[in-house]
Amino acid sequence: MVQDILNEAVEKYQNFKKIEQDFDDIQKKHLKKQIAVDIETYEKRMFKKIK
Repeated sequence: MVQDILNEAVEKYQNFKKIEQDFDDIQKKHLKKQIAVDIETYEKRMFKKIK
């Protein structure tokens, strides 16, 4: 009985940690894409000013 409750709690915790890790990975990918867009925009503006 107690072991079942502990096992269920561990499963829920592991599921939560997996979801948290997936969310962090998605945030990192989004941030990398946003940085790339920002750099591209910056370079376009700087290049435009040079002309």
